Amino acid sequence: MLKTALQIVPRVPGGIDGVGDYALTLAAKLRDKFQCATVFATPDASRATNVRGFDVRPFDTVRDEVRQFDHILLHYVNYGYQKRGIPFGLLSILHRLRRQSRCKLVTVFHELYASGPPWRSEFWLQPLQVYLAKSIARLSDECIVSSENFLRELQRLVPNAPAHLHPVPSGLEEPSLSAGQIADRDPHRWVIVGGTVLAQRSVRSFCVPDSTNLLIWLVRLFSSPRC
Repeated sequence: MLKTALQIVPRVPGGIDGVGDYALTLAAKLRDKFQCATVFATPDASRATNVRGFDVRPFDTVRDEVRQFDHILLHYVNYGYQKRGIPFGLLSILHRLRRQSRCKLVTVFHELYASGPPWRSEFWLQPLQVYLAKSIARLSDECIVSSENFLRELQRLVPNAPAHLHPVPSGLEEPSLSAGQIADRDPHRWVIVGGTVLAQRSVRSFCVPDSTNLLIWLVRLFSSPRC
């Protein structure tokens, strides 16, 4: 039986923020379909608040109360937690959470590391960003990425990483279709929200199963004992 999940996010969800939309959509579906409550923790919050029926707490307060949660879901966006993309403080906190709690840690990698020309900081800081991504992947029980490129790169960095490819849950909701309706759908009718690059990536990923599989996979993972 799922109980309460702690989702760690870089900013208070509910604004113009793709990561926050992802986290809120996932929390709502876990609650509605599997009766799993969610509490959000973020370093961006100065006080406790509520967003769309979910508690949002400052990270500093939640990290001392981790035993009250049954599962931890980290949304990793390195620039979201530190302006230069090197959140060493987050890594030390995750080590502390693992020592304090036996609950599973699942990391959603929205970013791995950045690259740029020599006159930009990401060129010089990339080795540190790679180190942090590898460390968090090794610390996690499971890792989720949303693109085949991210999956290949994470497996290159950490060959034994328990990495899984799952599409991003739709913020526009998803149609309730049977397997037959999906198989017989008109392949010429698509709705893609975003720019050209997003459209190209989306078309290439159409062979990936719908994001309902992400929910089912998380429920099975959280319900199984941690070794």
